[in-house]
Amino acid sequence: LNHLDILDLRVGAHYTYILLETLKTPPNVRLYLDVEDCSEGHHLKPLLVPLRRHLHRSGSPMFRSLIIQQKHPSRVALFASTENSCLSPSPSALDNVQFSTSIYPHHQHQIRSALSKLIHALPFDTSVNLESQVYNKFTPETWQTIGRALPQLRRITIDMGDHAAAMMEGLVSAIERGTQG
Repeated sequence: LNHLDILDLRVGAHYTYILLETLKTPPNVRLYLDVEDCSEGHHLKPLLVPLRRHLHRSGSPMFRSLIIQQKHPSRVALFASTENSCLSPSPSALDNVQFSTSIYPHHQHQIRSALSKLIHALPFDTSVNLESQVYNKFTPETWQTIGRALPQLRRITIDMGDHAAAMMEGLVSAIERGTQG
């Protein structure tokens, strides 16, 4: 599949694993995963090896911006772009998104586990500061996990509301524990 531009998979973790292991795609293919049966980090473990192998090949893009978005209470989406600023993802803005995935956690500990594993699997360009836009109502513990997992950040944008205090508490706690950036 040397001329493939987009690989859009909306299947379970097992089938996603098989397809990532089997398909030979170019390193710059845009990868959109909607893993229907993924609710926790341990559900992602089988996918992490082929995902990292795919994303860290020679010629693969390095990500400079990230959006974490909760579409509804049981669906969290992560969008990564090679651009310095990741626009809020809409169908027209997906051209700037090189990687996206959706997971279906039910509890904050599941969100923490899954996001930590996904963020660590992504190749970030550490020569530039990362921009992160997060649109979620997370607990301070979840924000702390995100703050520890993300590389150097230039800017974080968050929707204002009652969850902004939890974001500040979690990120300050991550910085106090030695997180760089």
